[in-house]
Amino acid sequence: MLVSGFMLMTSEAMRCYYNLAYWIKMWSLLLAMIFTFAVRRRVAMADANSVTPVWAKLVALILALLWSGVGLGGRGIGFY
Repeated sequence: MLVSGFMLMTSEAMRCYYNLAYWIKMWSLLLAMIFTFAVRRRVAMADANSVTPVWAKLVALILALLWSGVGLGGRGIGFY
């Protein structure tokens, strides 16, 4: 995906640069990747009893919103 996405973006770089949906996708992707790796490391090192259901639901909601931003931003690129 990274190779084909990079090739697709470079074929129409100026159009993507001025596209709001492209920037929503890129920022969502960056934040989702950082958050995913930060959470994975913390959960892997945590005790099973230390992760509360409220914390787990909050993390799931944040991740769902960020990855949805990636998908919706990618879908919106063609419309703006």
